[in-house]
Amino acid sequence: MNTLFRSRTIARLALAWALIALLPMLLAPRMQAQDSHTLSKHARKVYKTLSKYRTHTYLHLEMRDGSDAYGTLGALEDASFRFVDSNNNATETIAYDSVERVRRDAQTVSERNYPHHHRHLLPLLLIGAAAGAAAAVYFTYVQ
Repeated sequence: MNTLFRSRTIARLALAWALIALLPMLLAPRMQAQDSHTLSKHARKVYKTLSKYRTHTYLHLEMRDGSDAYGTLGALEDASFRFVDSNNNATETIAYDSVERVRRDAQTVSERNYPHHHRHLLPLLLIGAAAGAAAAVYFTYVQ
């Protein structure tokens, strides 16, 4: 029991736990470096841009060959991604290198992406309650 509270034992345990905690952080850059060499700089940029969007987000893709594609984003993979074309609803697999620019278009597919402009009913209810209370006071005490 006395050895557990000795300073050397506590220092060894703290050092061991610190090394265990730092091990994933030390190995992570090496793992990412292996994956990053498989894609070009532009492809990594397109991947990073696409990863910010949810799946089923309506996008406008400008391709390197000058064509445009409109549709919804599918699953992201290592060297390509799935894209559902809005013209024919066909699922395509597109390489990151073939995309020049990614834009989010004004059109959205799902109901939750539409902006909802609701009037706030609380001020109207408070004004109505105040008017009703004023009318009740007027008819009770004035007449």
